[in-house]
Amino acid sequence: MRLVALPLLLATFLPLAAPAVATAQEAIRMPAATQPGRDRVVVRERVFWHSLDDGIDLLHSDTEVAYGLTRDFAVNLSIPVVFEFDEHGDNDQGIGDLHIMGKYRFYLANPGPVDTFRASALFGVDIPSWDPDMSSRSFNPMVGAVVTRITGRHGINAAARYKVKFDGVPEPLLAGEGEADTLWADASYLYRLSPDQYSAETTSSAYAVVETGLIYETNGDAQWVISPGFLYEAQTWALGVNVTLPAWQQLDHRPDLDLGLAIDLRFLF
Repeated sequence: MRLVALPLLLATFLPLAAPAVATAQEAIRMPAATQPGRDRVVVRERVFWHSLDDGIDLLHSDTEVAYGLTRDFAVNLSIPVVFEFDEHGDNDQGIGDLHIMGKYRFYLANPGPVDTFRASALFGVDIPSWDPDMSSRSFNPMVGAVVTRITGRHGINAAARYKVKFDGVPEPLLAGEGEADTLWADASYLYRLSPDQYSAETTSSAYAVVETGLIYETNGDAQWVISPGFLYEAQTWALGVNVTLPAWQQLDHRPDLDLGLAIDLRFLF
C-alpha cells in the first residue's frame, strides 16, 4: 500500500507533541540564519515522507544536534535513518550519510524589539555511513549562504546551497543522493497568526508558512516544489508540519515526487 509510511510517521510524532517545554522562526525544509547561542544546544527531530511515482514510499527520520560554539558560530550534526517501502514488498532500511555543517553569522542588525536582519555562511561535509544501500561511500562537501528578515508579523528566508559529489548511491531516489553535483535554491515566508503583538505575557507564537525550492543537478535533473505548512513555537520547543507539492519536474535519473509530508520537532537546551 502506497500510504504505509504515513501511519508510521504520525505514530512517531503524535505522542511527542504533548508535554514539551526552541528556537527562533525557522521553516522545516530549508535553513534560516538563526542558531543557538553560545553553549546552547538545539535538538531537532524531522520526519519526511515522500511518495514517489515508481511505487516507492520513503520515510526519513533525521536527527540533528546543533551546538553554539560562540555568539556567531554553531556546528550541526545530522544523522538520517531511511526506510524504503516498495509496493511489491521489496522493503529496505538503513543509515544514510551523516552531515556536519558549520554556520557562521557574519551580519546581524536588530532595528526593533522583534525585527531583525541576519545573514550566515554555511559549509559542511557528508560523512559516509558505509551502509551498502544508503551511503554514497564518499566525503561530499557543501557550501552555501542564508539570509533571514523579520519585520513585524512577516518573516522571509532565502538560501542557496551547493554540494559537490564525488560518488553517490547507484539508484538515487532524492536530490543529492546520486553522483551529480546539486544546487538548492530555497525561500520561505512566515506570517505570524498569533499573537497580534508581543507582550511580557507572551509564551508562544503560531505561524502560517509557505516554502518553495528549486533543485538543479548537474546531470540535468531539475525540480520545483512548494510546501505550505504551520509552525508553533513555545519558549523552549517548537513543532512544525507541512506538505510538499511538485510544481514542476524534469527528472531522468530519479523518480518524480507525487507528494511529501514533513513533521519537525525542536527542543532548546
